[in-house]
Amino acid sequence: MTRSPKIRRNPTPATHTIRAVVQDDIISRVLPVYFANAQAAAQRSQTAEQVVWLQAALILQPEHIEARLQLIDVLLKRGAIGEAITVAANLVEREPQHALALWHLGYALQLAGHHAEAVPF
Repeated sequence: MTRSPKIRRNPTPATHTIRAVVQDDIISRVLPVYFANAQAAAQRSQTAEQVVWLQAALILQPEHIEARLQLIDVLLKRGAIGEAITVAANLVEREPQHALALWHLGYALQLAGHHAEAVPF
């Protein structure tokens, strides 16, 4: 009778390290493809598709500042001002000294008619 190998239920620290390395490798390979697809969509004036690719990039790497800035720009072009404000406010919360993040939030608030709220930005 052949015994099947024992399966570990609790991952070891080495398992976590391997997972992190594999995840980083996948992200480093996939993220440029997502940005290229977003850029291609922008060149075809397919802003809805561009939003999807940028949001997918942010799912992979939520701290990616450039993806957030591009997403805010596209949302503003599409007239999705409320959503742009949400993304910009989230970016300012993460990066309170980032000049472009502050500018984007102030601009989006101005477009929404929230002039008093936009003044500090």
